[in-house]
Amino acid sequence: MLAERYRNPWALQTACRLGAVRRGAARGTLSKLTVDGLPDAVSGLYGQLWLELPDGMREALTLAVLSAPTAVGARLNFGDDRWDPALVLGAVQTEQWLREQAGPLLDDLRLAADAYSWARTVEEWLQRFQDPAQRDVALTAAHAEYSEQDRQALYKALAEALAAAADLTPVRRRHGDRLLLALAAEGFLDPASDSVVEAATRICEALSVSPAIVDQRLLVTIAALVMNAPSDQSQRRLWALQGLFGSALGETGLYADSVLVWRALLADQQRVLGPDAPDTLTTRNNLASWLGQAGQVEAAVEQSRALLADQQRVQGPDAPGTLATREQP
Repeated sequence: MLAERYRNPWALQTACRLGAVRRGAARGTLSKLTVDGLPDAVSGLYGQLWLELPDGMREALTLAVLSAPTAVGARLNFGDDRWDPALVLGAVQTEQWLREQAGPLLDDLRLAADAYSWARTVEEWLQRFQDPAQRDVALTAAHAEYSEQDRQALYKALAEALAAAADLTPVRRRHGDRLLLALAAEGFLDPASDSVVEAATRICEALSVSPAIVDQRLLVTIAALVMNAPSDQSQRRLWALQGLFGSALGETGLYADSVLVWRALLADQQRVLGPDAPDTLTTRNNLASWLGQAGQVEAAVEQSRALLADQQRVQGPDAPGTLATREQP
């Protein structure tokens, strides 16, 4: 009867896990009425399986799904639906209203993978749901159980746990950076805070070496999130991100905007570092390059000539930077 009802093998396997089906099959009393009353879609079957999970298991999976960047919001297209169990545990331990769940949380998440087939471990202990339909069921339950104020408290605790985490592996650090940026994009964290600026800089540095235009556009979106936040734009902590922002704008064809970003960065560096500082000279070189890309050839040539004279004076005629400027078309 089940095989006739569910032609999709995954739906059939999922239906066979339901308590009513297992009990009826074990007793030999599984009726057509019971089979006909089962949900048609896999998502509906998972909805029933969710209700059959132990309370602690549902609690663990609910907190886990809320801790995935994609669950926070879709304004940044990371597509990261994983969570970090150790990070979730650290966040739960800082919140009194969640602390009593902290003890069995990791055990429940392990049991979800081993016995209940809801979660699986990927990439250095990060976890995700076995099936997107499972994630959707858990996320729907999470939004029903936790108010926006509850989620905001959880997100604050996650950010604090990330700040306190030491010696994170590169994979866990990148995942944590994505989570912080997702929280900032959705208004749960200040985009101008030090932790968000540092996360944005690391993510944008990784994106900057990608030749894919979609990655350059994502870089622009992330950098704009931070650069457009109310803050002192001349702060040195923003300069690395500002340079990445300027280059990505140019890579996506927004040459005039790129020039504006490089001019603003140059003005700040000349004021703070001085006109002959290495970073200032590098920014002048980048400005000249993007002026040329923007079609402002005369301005680009003028900028390059002035830069070459200063590099010869400061660094010498045979310095790598000087030679690079001389070789520019």
